[in-house]
Amino acid sequence: MRTPFIKPIHPFHEDEQTERALQTLDFVEKSGGKRDRWASLIVVSKMLDTIIHIYSLLSGSPTPILQFVSIRWKPHLNIADVQQELALGELRSVGTSLTRSSERLQLHHIKIHGLPKYFMFDGPSPLISNLTKLTFICTANISFPSHLELSAVLAASPRLEHLSLDMRAGNIAFSGFISEPTTIALLQVRLPLLRSFSLDTNDFYQWSLNLLQIVDAPGVEYLNINTDPAHGLSHSTPLELYRYLANGRVNEVLQCHVSLDGITPGSSSIFPLLKHLSTERMKQGPNTSAIFVAFPGVTHVTIGGAGASILCNFLGYLPNVSHITYIHGDVLSALEASECLRRRTIHKTISTLTWCINLPMHETSALLGFKDDRARHLGLEQYYHSPSEWGVDHLIIRQIE
Repeated sequence: MRTPFIKPIHPFHEDEQTERALQTLDFVEKSGGKRDRWASLIVVSKMLDTIIHIYSLLSGSPTPILQFVSIRWKPHLNIADVQQELALGELRSVGTSLTRSSERLQLHHIKIHGLPKYFMFDGPSPLISNLTKLTFICTANISFPSHLELSAVLAASPRLEHLSLDMRAGNIAFSGFISEPTTIALLQVRLPLLRSFSLDTNDFYQWSLNLLQIVDAPGVEYLNINTDPAHGLSHSTPLELYRYLANGRVNEVLQCHVSLDGITPGSSSIFPLLKHLSTERMKQGPNTSAIFVAFPGVTHVTIGGAGASILCNFLGYLPNVSHITYIHGDVLSALEASECLRRRTIHKTISTLTWCINLPMHETSALLGFKDDRARHLGLEQYYHSPSEWGVDHLIIRQIE
């Protein structure tokens, strides 16, 4: 494909940025990349005006096989507020939405990273709907969506199967949405097909608790959760959130409030079918420990260093786990993690232990005391069958970036 000559432009000149982006799209189409052939579209820009123009172009054009759209705004923080104020009026004047429809029959996944919340919801109806997968990543320069707004977006996608909300970079000044139980009851949305739920709460525990009280998804089988505060310390604790995860249903009905004083008769986990729990990003031991207590019935756990340490010191946690995936990081050394996991597997035989580490496989094998000639190689993985040093049926060493 021919490549156009791109002259440097000033990062703050919105008109030039927008013109260049539209010229690039025009070049792609003239070179054979017609919109009716697009299966995915990823937009990253520092200028919100540019994103709006591309958003408008996309939402107003037939893209019948488009499946995935990712839009990310990386603003200059000193002008982010000005950009938002100007862009809001422009987006409203465009009056378009990004939704699966007769013009986008295949659209399933939208990823919103750092965009103002009005890209998801503005006016009487959501701008995003009919999805099977939704990813929303909050940044420090934008306001949180309210529970009313999120409820409307979720209700517009009743066939949602995967939901991911990341609030790690959120600004605490924007988190003042606390909903009363009577309000929560009106906002509850049942998502019977939701199977995967990922939630990074930062220390916005009350906001996250209210969110969990809204999402009625009894079929969730995979939960990826991180309740560590982004900046290390927090004046609040996620105790009530953990209690709700463990006992938020009473007689199988999702509740809007759970008492901390004791367990209500007939109470159970809000995700009664949960099979796979991931806490790989959590580094604070008390948080990780409380999550393990909330879900004793899971059979597969994905953990980082804090999780490995807890499973070593509290052998009664997660008694039904038969598959462990360990993501190596900076909390434990490889030898420390090896000792922790070995103590766990000796206590109870594990079917599969998968060790993910960003080292060449021969170095990891040497650290763990294995010889490569015992392994079956498949790409970036080594398979060991019933190694005598570990109480596992299968050990997998996986090289990751």
